[in-house]
Amino acid sequence: MTCRVAMLSLMAVAAAGCDRGNGTAGRPKVSTRVAVVAAGPTDPLWPVVTAGAARFADGFRSVGVEFHVPSNAAPAAQQESLRKLLADPPDALCVHVSDPRALGPAIDELAQKGVAVVTLGRDCPGSQRRGFIGFDKLAIGAALADELRTVLGERRAWMLLTARTESGAYEDIRAGFDRGLRQGALPAPLKRLDCQADPFRAVQIINDQMALYPALRAWVALDDWPLQVVDPKDALLPDTCALVCFGPWPDNWRFVEDGTCAALIGADFENLGWNAVNLAVSLVTSTGPADLRPLPIRVIRRDTLTEFRRDWQRWIGAAPATPPTTTR
Repeated sequence: MTCRVAMLSLMAVAAAGCDRGNGTAGRPKVSTRVAVVAAGPTDPLWPVVTAGAARFADGFRSVGVEFHVPSNAAPAAQQESLRKLLADPPDALCVHVSDPRALGPAIDELAQKGVAVVTLGRDCPGSQRRGFIGFDKLAIGAALADELRTVLGERRAWMLLTARTESGAYEDIRAGFDRGLRQGALPAPLKRLDCQADPFRAVQIINDQMALYPALRAWVALDDWPLQVVDPKDALLPDTCALVCFGPWPDNWRFVEDGTCAALIGADFENLGWNAVNLAVSLVTSTGPADLRPLPIRVIRRDTLTEFRRDWQRWIGAAPATPPTTTR
């Protein structure tokens, strides 16, 4: 596998052609080296992470930051990216976890080499990671339940798209959602349907069930599976039914605009990359317990989409950033 890697410069990330850094000409001597690894080549959070990491590297010139992008979205490709770092271990690693169960052993191997590992987005509990900045899955589930309550109103018919995976990636979201259902005294779903985290299966399930239950008011999905493959020319749902799901990514915003999605659950990514690298650097010399930092929840609806889009542009560096506060 070949990973694309970059060393951060003042204004941009210059691409390199292999899984090694390409030098730091023009910069002061690097005393701390941080590797940042994407979940895959189409990682939707990657522009936010890289923009924040670039700002950190610009502010702390003795820190060298490298970007590593796996060749494909399979967890095995990300494992390979991490294991290639074993030949020349960085001081610290920030990794956007694609599959917690698959990545745990590779994280442990790096940790045993003295690398301070920070997980991003998804956590990797049970591994030897030292820090985590990412999604609060219980809070995501609770937010899904809150938005479902708004969508249902006086109507009671809805269904749930879930997925039971080997990694257990959705267990905490489902637990938070079920707790929110109980606390909000919401009706049980007509059906809980397992799409096996397969986007095409998710769309087929929705099509089949809407044919059987045309008066259905809402769908809840624990992830954005159906939105990943629906044809822009086709309507996923009738106007009388709406989807609530996780997935605050730019490709999904059009579904909020056209009414397919009543709400997308996401998070506040303010200074995510900056904070991740800052935490990783601080952990290089720290011996304390794991530092876990869940991101605040953000809900993207028609009435909040403009604000979230504006914030996203700032997070990816297309607009002035809000200066973070260093903990170093």
